[in-house]
Amino acid sequence: MKPPSPHSAALAAALDAIARGWSIIPADPVTKKPLTNPHTGRPMGWAKYRTAPAGEAQARQWFDPDSPPLVAVILGEASGGLVCRDFDGAAGRSAYAAWAKENPGLAKSLPTAKTPDGLHVYFRSTWQGFIDCGDGELRGDSGHYCCLPPGPGRDWIIPLPKGDLPLVDNPVAVFHATPRESLVNACDRLCPPVSACNPLVCSCVTVAEDEDRIQRAIEATLPSGTRQRHKAIFHFARRLKGMDDVKNAAPADLKHLVRAWWKRALPFIQTKDWTETWVDFVEAWDRVQHPADDRQLKDCLARAKARPVAGIENPIMATVAALCRELQIVHGSDPFFLSGYKLAGLLEIEHRKAARWLRHLERGERIIRRVKVYSLEERKAAEYLYIGPE
Repeated sequence: MKPPSPHSAALAAALDAIARGWSIIPADPVTKKPLTNPHTGRPMGWAKYRTAPAGEAQARQWFDPDSPPLVAVILGEASGGLVCRDFDGAAGRSAYAAWAKENPGLAKSLPTAKTPDGLHVYFRSTWQGFIDCGDGELRGDSGHYCCLPPGPGRDWIIPLPKGDLPLVDNPVAVFHATPRESLVNACDRLCPPVSACNPLVCSCVTVAEDEDRIQRAIEATLPSGTRQRHKAIFHFARRLKGMDDVKNAAPADLKHLVRAWWKRALPFIQTKDWTETWVDFVEAWDRVQHPADDRQLKDCLARAKARPVAGIENPIMATVAALCRELQIVHGSDPFFLSGYKLAGLLEIEHRKAARWLRHLERGERIIRRVKVYSLEERKAAEYLYIGPE
């Protein structure tokens, strides 16, 4: 009997995952990043699949080609409480051997997959979170995913059961997972070590919402492949500069955040040396002139939707025009920055369509006027002035 072809095996794994109530996305077999969108040339957005899992028809489109992508499963609530203990590298394999010896029953019953880098152990749990264990990770939230077999170097050592996966009540204790220090969780995190914390002058991040924003900033700016590190770290600096509680900090006080970004980026970057990334960030921090403030942009969009520009028939185009109006109000008499990529992400449309709309608002409707265009090397969005009706 012939073994299943790669595309039929991948599709079968995807359909099985969907039948289990798991939310899946396609991932690049080399980078493990979400599959590139052919329209934008960038990794596909997968945030919506955290709450709205893909169905069988979508899976057949993703996994039926001759060279199928990897089946990646979103963890946590998105997949019914699915959790993965990732044992990574030589240290991870040693840690797994010690854990399996201490927990022979679980080691024989929990589905375990071999990966090119180590081992993945899967189970269900009510625990949610993400812990960097040093020898791998404990992943149990919908902000993370894992790549399932089949794939190069991927196979099940202990296969998935026919029914539900075993339940592990306290995976942190079971796997001796020592939680990593929170990225930002105390007042001295953004204060110079030698200073006393004065609440009148200290710009510390202590609110969980801001910590979540930093986590999202890391996720949003990670490179998807080689030759992207320098640009990505600049975008990370722009994101941090857009946070009120971080923007006035000295670069040296943000070193722990940059190291967190660098560690997450390591699988995708060619220049592995920490010092190179740290030096690039310090230089980028000084170069940032226009911080990226997503909350401000979303606030402007909300106001634009409530009051679109009159005289434009297409309602979405009228909203984009109003967005430019609101951005101009925020920037006063100064030009505002807006790129096709940023607009595409905001409206969840293709980059090419967003860029066409901006050109049409400039040339067709004469709603905006472009005052400066930067080269690709300068890596900046175009600057516009809003010249339409109030």
